[in-house]
Amino acid sequence: MTTAHKKGLLSPAVRWSALVVFLLGGQIAMGVTAIVLSKSDPSVAVVPDYYQRAVKWDESKAAFAASKKLGWDVRVESTLDETRGLRVTMKDAEGQAIHVAQATFNLYPHARASQPRQWELHAAPETPSALALQPQDGTLELPGCFTQSGYWQVEFEVLDDQGRRFVYADEMVVL
Repeated sequence: MTTAHKKGLLSPAVRWSALVVFLLGGQIAMGVTAIVLSKSDPSVAVVPDYYQRAVKWDESKAAFAASKKLGWDVRVESTLDETRGLRVTMKDAEGQAIHVAQATFNLYPHARASQPRQWELHAAPETPSALALQPQDGTLELPGCFTQSGYWQVEFEVLDDQGRRFVYADEMVVL
C-alpha cells in the first residue's frame, strides 16, 4: 500500500485549498448572476434624473413651499373608465378655477421606473408634439397615460395665466 492510500486521496492542504477556491468561485458566480438579473429586469431601475434631483434639492423644496403658500386646492385622481387617465382639478385660494397657460407632467410606475412618460401642455401649442390644453373649470385630463395598474409617481408643474408656478409630486395607486 502506498502512502496516498493510507492518508486518503487528498491531503488536508489540497482539501482546504479546494474549499477556498470553491467558495470564491461561488461568490463570483453569485455576483455575475446578480449583475445579469439587475440589468435584464425592467423593475430594477434608478429613479429618473436622480442626480439632477439631488443637486437641485434645495430649489425643489423652495418650489414646493412656494406652491403650498399659493393656497391652491389641487385634486389628483385616476379616471376609473377605459381611458386609464389622470384628472387634475385646481382651484385657487378663493375657490376659483385656475386658468392654466402651461403644464408639464412626468409619470412613471414604481415597478418600471426606467420607463418615465412626459407630457407638455400649452394653451397655444408651439410644437406638434405638445398637447393642447382644454381646461374646463380648472380641470386637466390626460387620457391613456397609465399603461398598467400599480403605484405611480405623479409629478407636474403648472404655470397659470398670471405667471404663478405650482409644482406637485406624489404617489398614487392606479387600479
